[in-house]
Amino acid sequence: MGKSKKSIEGDENNGLNVVVVEGVVKQEPTLRELGDGEFVREFIVASYLDGRQVKTPVVCREALGASLGAGDEVTIVGHVHMRFFATGGRVTSRTEVVAKQVFGARARSARTKALSGVIQVLEGL
Repeated sequence: MGKSKKSIEGDENNGLNVVVVEGVVKQEPTLRELGDGEFVREFIVASYLDGRQVKTPVVCREALGASLGAGDEVTIVGHVHMRFFATGGRVTSRTEVVAKQVFGARARSARTKALSGVIQVLEGL
């Protein structure tokens, strides 16, 4: 099976965790510093499912999302992740998409190549 480790998470022994979200960045991405000093960008992508708007929280490496702004059309390829953190003395969780690849509306060729990789993996299941 031809998998691209850049865009696909998982293998035959451990399952598959891949998500593709296409939509519009709802508001300006925010920068967050992680405990290890690395920075990530957080933003919401709005898309439509069965005629209803769905908002998906996305995070990516700082450089990957550097050019994103509110209103931008994007395609995200990544994986779903649940993180836990303490806030106000309580443990809270958040489920989000961790973007491995981010494509703007003009990156059609690169987006098509990445989505073809996702399709190859799915066809091999």
